[in-house]
Order: sequence, then structure tokens, then C-alpha cells
Amino acid sequence: MKKNYFILLLFIAFSMFFVQNIFAQNNDNQANNQRLIPYLKNGLWGYCTQDKKIIIPPKFEEAQLFDKDSSENGEKITYANVKLKGKYGLINQKGDFIVPAMYESVIWFRGGIGIISNMQLEDKNAEKLIVINYKNEKIFSSKKNIGMFREMTDGLQGLSLGGEDYRSAKLGFIDAKGKVIIPFVYDQVSPVSDGQFQNGRAVLFKNNKLGIIDKKNKIILPFTIQNAAPNGHEIAKDGSAKIHLMNGEILLVNPAGKIIGKEKTTNNLNRKIPNSENIIKNTFTSNPNNYGISANFLTDKNGKKLSNEIYAEILEFKFGDKNITQTLCAIAVKNTGKGDNLQQFYGIIDANGKEVVPFIYDQIYECSDKMVVKTKNGLFGILNAKTLKTHTPSIYNEYLSCNMKNNAVLMRKFINNKNMFFVVNEKGEEKQVAQDFELFHSYDFNEPNEIMKLILAKKEGKYTFLNDEFVPVFGYYDFLFFNIYLGGQKFLQAQKNGKKGILNYKNEIIVPFEYDEINSANLSNEDLFWVTKNGNSFYAKFPTSPNIKVIEYVD
Repeated sequence: MKKNYFILLLFIAFSMFFVQNIFAQNNDNQANNQRLIPYLKNGLWGYCTQDKKIIIPPKFEEAQLFDKDSSENGEKITYANVKLKGKYGLINQKGDFIVPAMYESVIWFRGGIGIISNMQLEDKNAEKLIVINYKNEKIFSSKKNIGMFREMTDGLQGLSLGGEDYRSAKLGFIDAKGKVIIPFVYDQVSPVSDGQFQNGRAVLFKNNKLGIIDKKNKIILPFTIQNAAPNGHEIAKDGSAKIHLMNGEILLVNPAGKIIGKEKTTNNLNRKIPNSENIIKNTFTSNPNNYGISANFLTDKNGKKLSNEIYAEILEFKFGDKNITQTLCAIAVKNTGKGDNLQQFYGIIDANGKEVVPFIYDQIYECSDKMVVKTKNGLFGILNAKTLKTHTPSIYNEYLSCNMKNNAVLMRKFINNKNMFFVVNEKGEEKQVAQDFELFHSYDFNEPNEIMKLILAKKEGKYTFLNDEFVPVFGYYDFLFFNIYLGGQKFLQAQKNGKKGILNYKNEIIVPFEYDEINSANLSNEDLFWVTKNGNSFYAKFPTSPNIKVIEYVD
């Protein structure tokens, strides 16, 4: 009997242990599978589910959204940066520290490596960069500022170290254990440079010239290529490469590092003019700071220049009437002077390089079947796109919109110390509109698939939208903001009586006017916002319908 009783106790204990384990696992799974949102209570941060069920009790001074990372060997981590007692660390979705709160700044994990940037520390002997692994082991550090880092590729992490100016930083690579594999001797020529390995090789710059190295720092393609694009280069699995140049050409490099030919890009600037045998040629000269000068000119199909004129830019050939100008015409730009004295003037040329409209304008804007011109005296007028003759003299102070109803152009004129607004029709006739408003801008909106023309207008210190008949279609607000996204749809942010809310394009309130500030919390979470209300800043989930209540993650 005692033996059976002992077995029964063992069975009950095992069952309780099994149930507790299942319950614990379910809790873990629940935490891992749900979206946890930072929750503010009594000045401290914790985490809750979307329906405000507390998962991690509030105890942190700061708490960020959860992020995920996977190392190249398959290890995975889900983490959030938190601040405790003035220091930053990482927690998992159960609230346990996986990296103790011991660092001066937040930690950014990518590819199994955590980057900690302490550039705010003024002590010259302080470690400005610390690199850790998932176990919080420091694998690399530097007293220099970090200029750039991206995800680890091919087992190597690119880092650029140096001064605050990215052009003075030097790029090198470490492995997953923090060992320097590629020394810090390469140029960080641009904040958008590739700086990563592809298929065992990397396209890098040294002394402003491009070359290719392998993972042992062996030079495959010598660093002799000038005028290379800062990024977009391709390395195939067999080691062959395509190097993009600033003039639109592509150098073809074989696996041994030998240049074996060239090809043109599909968007090459050396392009044909529509309905013409003539061609726009483009050359590009770069300087050590990675800025460049573009020179365009016209040639015939054999490459012979049609004129000696050089243009900074030639836009698309689409203007003019063949019965009048014999050929299509394009807006073009010429440079005069150098350095601080550099000036640009706009004019129009035909496909043979003939100057049709003189280069005397500060700007020429394309405007449907018209063109709006800003002259040297700062005033606006209109050119006829077919005849390329003056349509309306340059007498307006501002051009607002060329896509108004009946193909009119909206202009502003300053008369007797007052802003006045006119629509100008195809005959050059003007009509004064919106006499009681101070107009600012016009906008095209898609709501949901219908293009709407709205004009932001101001009256007696309040803002509203007018339609293209210049009739108010909105209420009056302290201010109107644009293009805030909820659930993939566009909405308007507005301010009323000093408080901000969100409207749809029917002037319906989606989020009530209760907030001091509204900012998107994360681009991947379009319904989650970082808001300030009554002095508290916290997260809030906004609805896409007036019938859904706003969820505020705060007590």
C-alpha cells in the first residue's frame, strides 16, 4: 500500500510539473507570439499586449519596441532596449535581461553582432565603439567615432572609424569573434557606399579610386578605377563583377580581376532624342569629395557634336509643335562661373542644338501643356509649350499650381501690400480668386483612388482646404499637416485649440483632438504612434475608423 501511495505521489508530482511546464511554455509562447508594446505607468515602463494585458511589469526608465536579429550561424534573438538606473541593456519578451543594463547608449544587433555607439562621451580615452555578441562578450572596441555600419555579410562586419565627418573615416572589417580581418585603410567615400562583401569579395575605395578585394584582403582588381559610382556594384558567385561608373557605363570584370569590356545601363544618360537621330551625350567628372560635374551636349548618330554648347542638364525633348518649330524641344541648363560664383540659367533648345528660348531664366518649370517661368527679377510668367512664345508676362510673385480646373494656372501677385491670387487661362486672361484668403500651396491627394485637388488656405489665422472652385471643403484649424499613414491609408494631422488629432479627407475626425504631439513610432507599425498628452509621452494605437476607440498604452 505504501509502495502504491509513493507511486501515486510521484505521478501527481510529475503531472503537476508537466502541467506547470506546459503553462510556462504557453506563457513563453504567448509572449513570443504577441506584439508587445511599451506601457507607461507611474513614470516607469513595462510591456503589454495590444489589449493592454501587462506581460512585463513597469520598472524601466525607458523602453523601446522589440526587434529581432538572426546571426549567420542560425542563432536568433528577440530583444528590446531598456534603461535601468541610467544604463541601457537588452531584455527578452519575458522581461529577463539578456544583456545587463551597463551601457551608455542603446544596442543595435544585426547579424549576431551588437553595436554600441558612445560618441556622446567627451573623454578622449573612452571607448566610443563597443561590439558585443549575444552572450554580452565584448569582442571589439575603439576609441574612435563610428561612421557607418551595416548588417554582417559573408561573415564579416564592416565598420568605418574616424572623425565626425564620414569622408575622414576609414573602413575595415571584423569577423563574428571581433578579429580584424580587413584593416581600417579604405575610404568611406559616401554615407550610402556599399561597404559590404558579396560572394566572398568587396568593392571598396582607396585614395578615391575603386578596386576589389577578397576576404583575405588580397587585391583582385587594383585600386585604379576613377569616376566610379559610390554604390550599386555587383559581384557574381563566380567572382566576376560589374562596376558602375558615374557616366552610366559598366565595366565588366572577370573572376581574375581583369577588365574585359563595357556595357551600357538601361538608364544610360547617353540617350537618343525622341523622333530624332540625334543623341544626348553625358560625361561626369568627380572630385575627391565625391561630388561631380555633369556635362551634356548633342551629337548626331555618328557621335559628331552638333554645336560646341555644353549643358549642365538637358531634360526630356517633349515641347514645341512640329509645324512651328520643325522638331521637338527641351528645357536645358547652362552653368556660368565657378565655385561660389557658379550660376545656372535655364533656356530651351531644339533637337539640333538651336537655342529657341534664350538662357536668361532662373528656372523653367514644366506645367502640363504650358511652362511656368521664373525670370531673373524673381517674377513668374508663362510660356506657351507649343509656340514657345511668351504666353503671360512675368508679373507674378509666386507660381502655386498648374493643374487647376480647365487647365488654368494658379498665381500669387503682391499688390498694395496684400497677397492676391489669380487663375490664368490658356488665353492669358486672369481672374482673381479666393479674395478673403491667404493661399499657400496646392496639393494632389488620392482618396482612395480619386485624385483630389486641395488648396491649403489661411483666413484670420486659421487654416482650411479649398477645392479647385476655391470653396472651403474643410473646417478651420490652427494648422493642417499631411500624409500621416494608418493601415496603409493616408490621413491628415490637424491642430485645433492647441491640440492635435487626425482627420480623413472627408473632414471626419479619426483621432480626437487631445494630443500635444503625434509622431509615427515605427515605419513597420503604421497604427502605432508616439504621442504626448498632458505632459506624458507614451505609445498609442490609432484606429482607421471613427467607431474604433484609441488605445493609449499608459495609466
